[in-house]
Amino acid sequence: MTLDGTEWRVVVVAGEPTDPDVATTIRFDAGHVSGRGGVNRYRGSFDLHGDELTVGPVMSTMMAGPEPAMAQEAHWFRALGSPSTVEHVGTALVLRHDDGTVSRLEPT
Repeated sequence: MTLDGTEWRVVVVAGEPTDPDVATTIRFDAGHVSGRGGVNRYRGSFDLHGDELTVGPVMSTMMAGPEPAMAQEAHWFRALGSPSTVEHVGTALVLRHDDGTVSRLEPT
């Protein structure tokens, strides 16, 4: 499986649906992830071995925004920090986190 060059909109973070008005995205490119957390832009590294995804430390801008968007962003960053198993389900990408929760990404 390869994720390089793909971009996704996050629709579920660790079992919780995202607010459709708050764009949370991720792009995989040459060993790096980047996107919008909901308020801030972020970037980090990733490693994919088979179907095991590990995202390295994520750096983000530090702008403030509405509390619901900030909470969604913090939830996404925590989920990204958890090693995950990745699988394609239809057109979606599903991340099964180590804590048993699931995040769902749809192609952009």
